Amino acid sequence: MKKHIVLFIFAMLFLTACAGSDKSAENAVQPQPAGPKLSEAEQLAKSVQFTDEGIKKLFKSDSEMTPVEYEAYLLSYQRCQLEDGKFKSDKCPPQSIAYEVSKRQLDQEEKNKISLKLLSSNYETIRLAAARGIQAHPNDTDFHKKVFEFAKKEKSIHVLTNMTQGFGFSIPKDEEMLTFIKDHVSDENVRMREIVANYLADSEVIGQHPEVIEPLMNLCTKDPSTSVSFYACQGVGRIHDDSLIPALEEVLNDPEQYARHDHVTRALVEMWLNFPRYEFTSKDAYTAYMNYLKKKPRTQSVPAAESLRINQLVDTGDDYKNWQKEAKYFKLKDMISVYSDIAKDDNASISARKVAIEMIADWGSVKDLKALSKSINASKVDGIEAVQELLNESIENKK
Repeated sequence: MKKHIVLFIFAMLFLTACAGSDKSAENAVQPQPAGPKLSEAEQLAKSVQFTDEGIKKLFKSDSEMTPVEYEAYLLSYQRCQLEDGKFKSDKCPPQSIAYEVSKRQLDQEEKNKISLKLLSSNYETIRLAAARGIQAHPNDTDFHKKVFEFAKKEKSIHVLTNMTQGFGFSIPKDEEMLTFIKDHVSDENVRMREIVANYLADSEVIGQHPEVIEPLMNLCTKDPSTSVSFYACQGVGRIHDDSLIPALEEVLNDPEQYARHDHVTRALVEMWLNFPRYEFTSKDAYTAYMNYLKKKPRTQSVPAAESLRINQLVDTGDDYKNWQKEAKYFKLKDMISVYSDIAKDDNASISARKVAIEMIADWGSVKDLKALSKSINASKVDGIEAVQELLNESIENKK
């Protein structure tokens, strides 16, 4: 009996040991399936150090680059960080050498293919670098549509603002793209609103889609960012609709909005002068513009200095001569008179007075300039020396 018991115990111990052995086999590290094979560009990107000199080693030539090298360069942005939607050169070696890379030759169509491929990356920084590298051909509508498909799904506003350059040429002709842009008219991102304003201000868009006029006017006259109003007001001027003038005058009559006065006056000048086409005239726009320049008392901010600057007041071409026949309201001597008054006004800013003198030098006579000397040379306001010097130089150059 004892013998059987001993045999039974040994048998149990043997089975337990075997079971433990099987368990150990189960717990042993099993070979893992191989991950996805890295592409040639990915291998190259991982082979260099994340420094300026390291990223430069991606390229074999100083003057050219291969598609693989360019893709590896864009992939290297994966390790960069964004601050306010921008790459910081001191924290992003690929950005630090971006100018050097831009000088290396590679067909733009090839670059666009690579950028399009990388717009599907999971990394925002790679998508941003790829979007910035796109330069779409105006007639490549198929490429525009492919980029737009990515744009519709893009969650990063920083990537999206750069991606628009990939399909912007098709916006005037594509209803879906235009609607997409209009839907961002109130976007909290200033750069996005600048882009919206720029596209809505396009002459073709304005002509084919009159519904953009209202949002364009709001961007011009009410947007918190003056950089947005700059783009929008350009478009407002191209509308050539006198019914918009009262809203523009309202801005000009508000000294608190002086920062956008320059943009609004440019819209008015486009309406009444329409340089360089000279196809449109507007007496009301001209009157509103002149009233702004004549307004007194002048201040350090009104009139805005750049509101005085007009690139072409006189032309010798036939288009201008035909325009003159319709624009009976325009008298060059009246413009010179207003410029002269601003140049002599001690209440006006030094900047405005200098621009006034520049305009007289461009479109007036030496006699007009000399007529300013007594008043300006007698002035004692701070900074007047710069005005006096400019006046003396202008007289000398005009002789």
